[in-house]
Amino acid sequence: MGVVTQFKRLVPRGLRRQYHRSVTFFAGLLYGRPSRHLVVIGVTGTDGKTTTASLIADVLGASGTRVGLSTSAVMQVGDHRWLNESHMTMPGRFALQRMLRQMVDAKCSYAVLEMSSEGLAQYRHSGIDIDVAVITNLTPEHIESHGSFEAYRNAKGLLFASIIRGGDKRVNGKQVPKVSVVNLDDASQEYFLQFWAERHYGTTLRDSGQIVPASDKLVTITGRKAETVADGMSFAVDGQTYTVPLRGAYQVRNALQAVAIGRAFNMNDSDIARGLASAHSVPGRAEYIDSGRGWQVVVDYALTPHALTQLYESLNQAGAKRIIGVFGAAGGGRDAWKRPELGKIAAQYCASILLTTDDPYDEEPAAIAAAIAAGVPENDKRKVEILLDRREAITKAMSVAQPGDIIAITGMGSETSMMVKGKKVEWSDTGVVHQLLRTNA
Repeated sequence: MGVVTQFKRLVPRGLRRQYHRSVTFFAGLLYGRPSRHLVVIGVTGTDGKTTTASLIADVLGASGTRVGLSTSAVMQVGDHRWLNESHMTMPGRFALQRMLRQMVDAKCSYAVLEMSSEGLAQYRHSGIDIDVAVITNLTPEHIESHGSFEAYRNAKGLLFASIIRGGDKRVNGKQVPKVSVVNLDDASQEYFLQFWAERHYGTTLRDSGQIVPASDKLVTITGRKAETVADGMSFAVDGQTYTVPLRGAYQVRNALQAVAIGRAFNMNDSDIARGLASAHSVPGRAEYIDSGRGWQVVVDYALTPHALTQLYESLNQAGAKRIIGVFGAAGGGRDAWKRPELGKIAAQYCASILLTTDDPYDEEPAAIAAAIAAGVPENDKRKVEILLDRREAITKAMSVAQPGDIIAITGMGSETSMMVKGKKVEWSDTGVVHQLLRTNA
């Protein structure tokens, strides 16, 4: 049993909450409450948090403003951007406050922070004055950890509840607005719109007439004419056309939330458009690799049934002849419910399924793979092969790929290591793919 699990079982919930808040408050004091000098934008949701946060940072930076960014894939302070190798979506309290202090010292005006339900439930955000809350979407995830879907949703809601407690703030001589940004196409929209904000922004790809506004403070950002263009997507908002160098229709939803942030801070449409058009690619998030042999590889995090479905659908829309899926179920010891669901989804979209090892921690990789395979319908079992050595699985996928195919390697994303039986094993999906391509050139 891990230390965190023992802590949860032995210490009453009320005392745990007080402990987390006290430590976070002390961490904020230690670093001089740096969030008071930044416009802080928190981004949460089940899927798309990392990409959305990165797009927001790119849009804000297009106006010439220095921006800080903290996500599960990348970190940024001003002009310096680097890979997050911590295995944590949301840094610990002291690490997060230290990073905010670095942003202030680097004369950043904005801090864009990806916030996980676990981090929020542990009140790592309580020592941070948050001005803007963003929710990408909400589907079942971390249910075993939180106890129920409602508890998981409520943990996300803590981000939105914190806006009203942030107090007035001025950054660069300007009053900072208190804003929420909600995906109106998500079933959870009403829950998140109920929280107080000076202005709510709702993003949608549907006709605005289908949306029932929660209040007269709601500004609706409607994306229209979404279409695939060279190496990305194009869409329009109020007659303004935007392009983003990310593939897949679902990326338009992420980009719409970045547009909403730009408009909330009165940015010019031309700056917003430039920020999206020159957006950074996010390592391990729909990261494409051309084999030079007529087939492609895409490396993506895609841990949830919803994310995996979106990825596979986007590959079909991109004209994939066949999809070869390579994945396991990352995060051994948690969310076992989704394993057969992942198998069922892969069977629907993939011509071949190679089940392998994704960050199993203390659990047996073979047991995880078997649970995924159990979800594959009987008449699709022939598609499945279990190769627990991840390098071997990727090698096999590359050996059978044909022109027009796309190999989808999911579950690890940009991670540079995996945890196996308590040991940290160095690993990189993209690194292995490039190495195999060179070796077999």
